[in-house]
Amino acid sequence: KGTIMLSLNNRREWDSLIKTVREGRNSKEYEGEDEPEFRRLFTYAMHERSESLTGPTSEFIARSPVGHLLDIGAGPGSYSIAVLKRDKNARAVLIDRPAALYVAKKIANSMKLTCRLKFLEGDLFDIDYGVGYQTVLFSNILHIYNDKQNKFLFKKIYNSLDRGGRLIVGDLFLEENRIRPYETALFSLTMLLYTANGKTYSFMEIKDLLKAAGFHRFKRHKMDGGNYLIEGIKK
Repeated sequence: KGTIMLSLNNRREWDSLIKTVREGRNSKEYEGEDEPEFRRLFTYAMHERSESLTGPTSEFIARSPVGHLLDIGAGPGSYSIAVLKRDKNARAVLIDRPAALYVAKKIANSMKLTCRLKFLEGDLFDIDYGVGYQTVLFSNILHIYNDKQNKFLFKKIYNSLDRGGRLIVGDLFLEENRIRPYETALFSLTMLLYTANGKTYSFMEIKDLLKAAGFHRFKRHKMDGGNYLIEGIKK
């Protein structure tokens, strides 16, 4: 149901592509909170879409001890749940809006993993992340925001991590020519339609943002469909 709803919304948005390119975004459309039922169905759609990526994502993250994991904008919690299934000693904190975490709790309950999960409701820019994390996951969030906003979030993440802790950024990334891979360039148009400031980033752009926040020793991991994981270590 969530995937069908999202497909219908995509069709309506793409119908307005030419108008948006000519006239720009109407910033008022992005003000305020979205409707909880939309967020609930959108979160289920994200869970359904993540099915092919949870395996390789959790394998990459759990190749080293995960420890205390923070999942920023966790949505359905699909990736964190997959990580916890691989690393029996890991525990995780999921941050997102109430409607999204409602779905995450239902999925975690079905997996019998709620005893190793904590849920924090709030806005990513305002909520206190806390400290003492060894791993932070920032999956499919980068493309929603502009450089300044992401830099702010990366600094918050940096301050929440222990020294030597890992930040894993999962997203679609562009090559430096910014026209390949095709699917990623197309997704940048989707962000033009769906968000106030969003876009897809190149590898060099994300590396520069992470360096500015204090991360180093980067590692890139390719997955299916133009998806990559970028890992940075806190100095």
